[in-house]
Amino acid sequence: MIIFILGLLIGAVVMFLIYVNQTKKIAAKTISSILEDCIEKIELHEWDKEKIADFLNNAANKLKNKK
Repeated sequence: MIIFILGLLIGAVVMFLIYVNQTKKIAAKTISSILEDCIEKIELHEWDKEKIADFLNNAANKLKNKK
C-alpha cells in the first residue's frame, strides 16, 4: 500500500515538472513571436531611438496589463 502511494506521489511530481516545462516553452514562443512583430514594425517605420523606446515600453505595458 505504501509503495502504491509513493508511486502516485512520484507520478504527480513528474507530471507537474512536465507541465512546468511545457508552460515555459509556450511562454518563450509567445515572447519570441511578440519580439519578432516588434522588430518588423520598427524596421517598417524606420523610427528614431526615442520612438522605438516608447513603442517597446507600450508593448511591455500591454503585456503586463494582460496578466
